[in-house]
Amino acid sequence: MNNIKNAIRYLKENKNKQINPKELMLNNYEIFLMIPAMAFVLSPVYQLFSNLLLDRNYPFNGFYTYSYTVDYCIWLALIVGTFAVILYFIKQKKEKNQIKPTDNIPMLFFAGVCLCIVISTCINGVTSEVISGDQYRNESIFSFIAYFISFYFCSSLIRGENKKRTVLYTYLFSNLLINLACLYHQFIKPITIWEYSDIDAPSAVFYQFNHYGYFLMLAIIMTAALFVVEKSIRTRLFCCILLVLNSFILCLNTTFGCFLACLVGLIFLLVADSIINKKISIPAMAMLALFIAAIYVSGLKYHSFLGELKLFFTDIKSVMGALSEKVVTVSENEVEVSAADSAGTGRWGLWKNTIRYIRERPIFGWGIEGIADRLELDSHGVNNRPHNEYLQYAAFFGIPAAFLYICGAGAVYIRGWRKRKGIGSYTFACLVVAFTYMFSAIFGNTMFYTTPFFFTFLGLGFSRKTNKE
Repeated sequence: MNNIKNAIRYLKENKNKQINPKELMLNNYEIFLMIPAMAFVLSPVYQLFSNLLLDRNYPFNGFYTYSYTVDYCIWLALIVGTFAVILYFIKQKKEKNQIKPTDNIPMLFFAGVCLCIVISTCINGVTSEVISGDQYRNESIFSFIAYFISFYFCSSLIRGENKKRTVLYTYLFSNLLINLACLYHQFIKPITIWEYSDIDAPSAVFYQFNHYGYFLMLAIIMTAALFVVEKSIRTRLFCCILLVLNSFILCLNTTFGCFLACLVGLIFLLVADSIINKKISIPAMAMLALFIAAIYVSGLKYHSFLGELKLFFTDIKSVMGALSEKVVTVSENEVEVSAADSAGTGRWGLWKNTIRYIRERPIFGWGIEGIADRLELDSHGVNNRPHNEYLQYAAFFGIPAAFLYICGAGAVYIRGWRKRKGIGSYTFACLVVAFTYMFSAIFGNTMFYTTPFFFTFLGLGFSRKTNKE
């Protein structure tokens, strides 16, 4: 917002002079850097109104329109993001600031991932999935590259804490509108178009309920982190209300993986804030307690996660037992099946099969959606993706790509640890949000309308020289 005020002030001061558009853009380059992030965090709101305005006689035709919404965001991010980065480098050169590749080590790793994606695509061939993605997930090569180049890199160049705050609260604004519409749909009057996607549980504007779960999960962690860093009583009260609301809807949503990630994220918040401030974080403890209480009370009437939590530990025991058994060699066309394969709603079996495919093509992978048909066949129709983003990167683009991806994300947190004494409040909040997603990625797939959130907040969490404006 301060950049916009500066632009207005610049126009007023130079109203009788000839305005230099180049100078105006260079002085406000961070506004352009924010556009990819802002466009994406507002995309659920656009999709909400798109759903509400669609002809009620043709609900299913509107079901997949989110892909079109995100396509616009992806291309906007690629085009505007590239322009913003160019402005950034021109600005640094003009101010004679020395730019070193080591200034953004995570981006060096992510550039390596992008190179692996291109090489893998060249080796495995350019298919329809490469150009436009499959009909459901819509993740093309342009999507994957945009994740790193536009959403992460542009966000990582934003220094102003107020700008990061703007992105965070815009996300919460989107979240609040979607949640209110969800409550209206669930308890007052059904929204016709949503009835095709929330057969199992509320999914709002998303294709499936578990995708909505990711959206709720990020909001829960975000409100908890903001409660910790904010000083205003009103703002903290707003964060508490929104955390309870999202927790309640998460119970309606029933996505256990997101519930588990919330617990891990809140514990991470507690530990990290305690280390930074060198004392036990009472606000973080309060948020953890509030989340548990909200989930428990909501579970008394609606879905309870206690049974799934017990099953989760039972599944871990089954997997540990299976790992301790003697390894049996199987032929190429045979698939080893054990009782543990059903662990995690079939995820253990998916992971075993995916690892087998990775071993066959460890360097360059199978390309985008290259394992889909085979995995669906070997898993007896359970899924055509591994439900583990780290295995997915290795299967799609090779082990080097997955390794570089993990190194890039890890480098952000190493930087945050080294700069922890002077880390900005909203930079810290973004790191907590991104960490929670990284944990949830162990059980999920990338998706065109959830993954950019992660790269946006990971970029915003990259600690640079703080600019308070």
